[in-house]
Formats: sequence, structure tokens, C-alpha cells
Amino acid sequence: MHADFTPPSVDGGRKRLLSAAHDLFPVEGFAGCSVAKILANSKLQAPSLYHHFGDKEGLYMAWLDESLSDLGHRIQVATQGSAPFETKLAAVSAVMMDSRSPDILLIRRDARSLKSDLNSQKLHSKLMESVVEPLMNLFLSESNADPRTIERTVDAFLLGASGLGRSYSMRTPNDPGETAQWWARLFLKGVGDRVAQVSSAVAFLFGAVS
Repeated sequence: MHADFTPPSVDGGRKRLLSAAHDLFPVEGFAGCSVAKILANSKLQAPSLYHHFGDKEGLYMAWLDESLSDLGHRIQVATQGSAPFETKLAAVSAVMMDSRSPDILLIRRDARSLKSDLNSQKLHSKLMESVVEPLMNLFLSESNADPRTIERTVDAFLLGASGLGRSYSMRTPNDPGETAQWWARLFLKGVGDRVAQVSSAVAFLFGAVS
């Protein structure tokens, strides 16, 4: 039966598909979300999806661009100003644990499920541009360590913040509160010579092997 499906305007169809993507992809990821679920959520038929985005992967990439752009903006805001380094890390942790933020661990796994190598490359580039590079700049402002070491440090920080947000159900709408502050303090105690060990341990704990 197709009684629930209504013919939207061109713009309305695109918005409804993106709205469905924002509902489904953050929870189920690319591989776990079927076209049937997207169409049921948006109350559209398959031709609308193919017309606006080509296929599910095209819709996913459009959602990813919007979500990571928004996340990158909020990270930039969290790292501005003259607050102490730990305070900025806690603010970024709160952003990562916020329910509005995409799950970085899930996005990394999604990269392996994409059919297009070009889209997989775009995913990694967008993740670097929006999330990793702003945090690298923050860490570099506090340290003169080698950029490769800083990148591993940032990776460990992101894995922990994202893992806490997902695994401990702390993805609250506005204020993860003490959890974000706790992670910032704990992380700062684990950096330096133990960055590699911290990164490996966090990846193991949260199933985030690249």
C-alpha cells in the first residue's frame, strides 16, 4: 500500500530525505540503514531518492557534509578564547558527547561500507577538515611536539570522547556535564610518552580499530 506516501515539492522532497537521514544514519550508520527505512521515514518513494541524491550513498554523503560541518563549527567555538587548555578540552568533549553530534566511531566504520572509493576519501577529508585539524591546532598551540605525535594524541582524545558519548549513554541534548570534564582531566594525565598506549587502549575498549 502506498497511501502514506504523498507527492512533495522538489525542495520538500530533498528536505524530507535529509530529515530522514538525520534521524537514521546517526543511530544505524550507513550499512545498518536500509533504503526501505529511509523511504518509510520520509514518506517518499524510491524515485525521489534517486532524483535528489542518486542512491543511499549520495544521501549519506549529503548528511555527512551537513553533520560534520555543524560539528566542526561547534568545535571551533569551543576552542576559541583564552580559557585554560583543560577547559577547552572539556568543552570539546561536551560537544562530542552531545546528542546532536555524529558518532565519529560509527562514521569511521561507515567508511569501509561505502561502495565508492572517492566517497570514502571525501569522508576522511571532511573528517580531517572539520574535526581533526581544529583539534590539532589546539594541541599544537600548547605543545611543540611532532605533528604526527599530536595527530595520535588527537585521535586518542576523539576516540575516548566519542566512545563515552555512545557507550555510557551520555549524549544529552545540551550538557553532558561532569563526564566531559572528567574525560578532559583523565586524558591529560595519559598524554606525553603514553599517547600510543592510550590510543590503542581506547580503540580496543570502544571497538574503534581503524
